[in-house]
Amino acid sequence: MGWKSKGRGGTLVDNEEKKEDGATCCLTLPLKLEKWQSDHLEKRFEIARQLYNTLVHAELKKKCQVERMPEYQEIMKMIDTASNQKEKWALEKKRKAFLEENGFSRNAFKADMEKYYKHFNDNIGANVALHGITAQVWIAFDKVFVDNYKQKGKVHFKKPGELCSVQGYSQKKSGGKEIMFREDRIIWN
Repeated sequence: MGWKSKGRGGTLVDNEEKKEDGATCCLTLPLKLEKWQSDHLEKRFEIARQLYNTLVHAELKKKCQVERMPEYQEIMKMIDTASNQKEKWALEKKRKAFLEENGFSRNAFKADMEKYYKHFNDNIGANVALHGITAQVWIAFDKVFVDNYKQKGKVHFKKPGELCSVQGYSQKKSGGKEIMFREDRIIWN
């Protein structure tokens, strides 16, 4: 079961409906922190930002390598010279498959993140790194390189203080195993 907001009110939805329309819920709570708690959270958000930027850097290098490949350049020339829309769609599908073969998929990004987050495992858990941070990077690359490559967008690095949220992941518990709200406390393992 989950909560789906519609204007001021909301409705309770079951998991099947939630999966179909992508409905999610975000709970924002005011935090009353002591100095040491604030420092601890800032440290974790800074580590999350560094992991994000490290993965963006690695994927930008991979993107440059793929763009230099003769096969990719040939596909792009064929897309530019395609005469009809069906041929163009087929070539774009071929381009997407080529990108997946060369590491531009959600799972490939997760595999790359596994190399980096282990150094920070005491502060950022696997679910936050692999499902939260990696998802943000994948969405950024998917928007500007995989799907909308013609619009010439850029994937940007996060500046200090710019990363303001992280998420955990779990199929059974909301928020994951690392970030939990229990009674009157937030527990971040």
